[in-house]
Amino acid sequence: RPQPPANPDHHRGRAAMLPCLAVQLLAVRDPGPPAEIRGATIAPLNPSADLHGCNTTAGLVWRDYACVPAEVAGAPPELHLLPPEFKFGAATASYQVEGGAFEGGRGPSIWDDFSHTPGRTANGDTGDVATDHYHRYAEDAALVKALGIQDYRMSIAWPRVMPDGYTLNPEGVAFYHRVLDALQAAGVEVMV
Repeated sequence: RPQPPANPDHHRGRAAMLPCLAVQLLAVRDPGPPAEIRGATIAPLNPSADLHGCNTTAGLVWRDYACVPAEVAGAPPELHLLPPEFKFGAATASYQVEGGAFEGGRGPSIWDDFSHTPGRTANGDTGDVATDHYHRYAEDAALVKALGIQDYRMSIAWPRVMPDGYTLNPEGVAFYHRVLDALQAAGVEVMV
């Protein structure tokens, strides 16, 4: 979860981003009358007020880099800020999340070669472990559901499915079946 800036005046005079899961909406942070975003009042920051510039005695709370009324902060943002047909989504790339680079019959990829070449990546980082989705896909599906994400775009690591470029790897196919089953059980629509 994003942390509020140490200095609430840091972005004074500029528009600030109000992250709402996968969506970012602009909220005005300059002193003046509150801005309206589809019916939800977003109060401007006041450096002399309480926590992070929010006047908590007036019922405002700090949420996602902005002061919002407490009753809005406790409710899912899509109920107040977005049209009813809007769907929250997220996307991942297999190399960036999976890890398990040497497990389940996975072969090497061009990204493995690239990231293991000294000087190619910051700090020598690789995707060997990444976010460990290979081992934690069930937890990840539960997190996607808990966040209210309805659509999920994912990619397939072809070195996991066809390690040599020609032969199908049953372990790799089974892994993706487990991932898709977990997301389906969580009520998430998947695009590959």
